[in-house]
Amino acid sequence: MRRRLLPTILAASLLTTPVQAADPIKVDSLLLSLLQVQDRIARGDAAALPLQKHLMTLLDAGIAESGAVADMTPAEFRALIIFGIIGSSTDSVVEALREVEEPKDKLRLSRAVIDYRERKRNQATKRFARIKTSSLDRRLVPFVAFAKGNLFSRTAPRRAIQQYDLVRLEAPGTLLEEASLRRLMALHASYGNGEAFTRMAKQYARRFINSPYRKQYLTMLRGGVVSMRRTIPLEDVGELAQLMPPAYGISLHMHLVRGSLESGHMKLAQYSLAQIGALSAKKKDAPINQTQLKLFGLLANMTSADPNEMLKELDAIDRSRLAAVDIKLLERAQGILGYIVAPIDEIQTNSTGSVRTNGPGAQPAMQKNGDVDGEVSPGPTSSVKDEVEKNQKEIDQFIGSLKKRLSDIDSMLSK
Repeated sequence: MRRRLLPTILAASLLTTPVQAADPIKVDSLLLSLLQVQDRIARGDAAALPLQKHLMTLLDAGIAESGAVADMTPAEFRALIIFGIIGSSTDSVVEALREVEEPKDKLRLSRAVIDYRERKRNQATKRFARIKTSSLDRRLVPFVAFAKGNLFSRTAPRRAIQQYDLVRLEAPGTLLEEASLRRLMALHASYGNGEAFTRMAKQYARRFINSPYRKQYLTMLRGGVVSMRRTIPLEDVGELAQLMPPAYGISLHMHLVRGSLESGHMKLAQYSLAQIGALSAKKKDAPINQTQLKLFGLLANMTSADPNEMLKELDAIDRSRLAAVDIKLLERAQGILGYIVAPIDEIQTNSTGSVRTNGPGAQPAMQKNGDVDGEVSPGPTSSVKDEVEKNQKEIDQFIGSLKKRLSDIDSMLSK
């Protein structure tokens, strides 16, 4: 790998040395070095990120000094097109491409890249749509496909999927494939296609889990698994985590547990908790917040445990060991359980003939003998009919109170 970077270092020194200013470095040589560095990044070399940025700067300067496009070799023109698609947002490449006037195929491609760089989405989409893959230099195919995928992703997502799949075929193992896999996951998720989403996620985990861009992948993966839980088998979720280093797999499952608890999907939460135990057994020094794990374990069994005992255990949890998002989850659970265990006459019922025995605006509770706080009820009590109606009213109030409590609990759970 050091041998590969030697031309890059030499190029950097030549370009910044005044003696060599009259003999600028060829852009195709610089582009080759850039692509090699990007492949290192795709494999997980985060230390190469500054070098990528530096090479982008050198390429931009090299294009500005390269002279007339008409005098460029085919390799230099190809480098110009590629840098126009994946390069930094500067004007030099656009200005160079504006010089292209012939032949027609070069002109058409140049104008498409210019519109792409200038974010003229509709115009660029139309121009790229007229460019046939079969007419391109094979080395340009994955880059043009990547540009088409980015353009089609909003207006024609199925066509975008086809283009990103072409990138995967034509540029395996590259940063271009890494980016395409993440975009494919997003597109499949938008269709609710759990099977395709999982397939792309597994490919990424096998090939690019050490990429410095994995955070975007993991965020997308967590959201996709929770939202498409009905179309993604739990076994596939487990396999995904197994494909990662144990620390990443544990982190994935911890996020899945939280997401499942927040959305009320206890089956996924319980599965991920079990997987955390299995993964932590493999990696004894895995960084697990035991307080967070205890909280998640309690909440995952909230529907089957005794509410009074559960409330005691939640109250005993050390909040100082929890993140703010987990404290919110804890407080919500405490509120729900407190509501469940509270006596029925402490809950204000619905507004139609309801009563409340404590708190501001409380009204006296109905007594069995017809008294209200010791005073005789003004209504008749001797008639059997009246007694039946009074009893029915109390039953309705009780049922109404229960319904409101259940509705409130459902509302809390759905927040």
